[in-house]
Amino acid sequence: MAMSGVSVEVLRATFARAERVRLMKHHEEKCAARRSPIDPIALARVRKNLFAEDQFVFSSTNSLFVEQELRRIENVEKARWNFDFANEKPVDDKKGTYKWELYNKPQMKHLVAPKPRRIGQAKVTDYMPKRKGLKRASDGKPALSQEQEVQAESVQIMQVD
Repeated sequence: MAMSGVSVEVLRATFARAERVRLMKHHEEKCAARRSPIDPIALARVRKNLFAEDQFVFSSTNSLFVEQELRRIENVEKARWNFDFANEKPVDDKKGTYKWELYNKPQMKHLVAPKPRRIGQAKVTDYMPKRKGLKRASDGKPALSQEQEVQAESVQIMQVD
């Protein structure tokens, strides 16, 4: 079947090729947007050295830095709150922002509810009434103990034989 001199198969192939080209361009644009502006070789070097084995060579320098930072933070907070957090005592400093005082909690026993005599449920019967006998759901007869059920089954088996 020809349509103004061009077959349907040729048209389909042309459109399929155009669609593939469009998808390839779209994929290239997405990949280009995801690419980092950093040089990939430099990035690989950084990745290699990030968890290098000789990072522990400078561990004394790192621990010294951490200790200095902790002391600096402690001094800043001590000056800010006028409280020695290491010894858990207020600082007697006249130029501090806060003055710490001991607070005694007032005694208000009459406002506090008495403690309950017992906490929790001691027995099932505390919340549920006692029943004389449990009944089986299947036939309405009283429930049997496990031993009684075994005996009843053996009697039924003997009767069948």
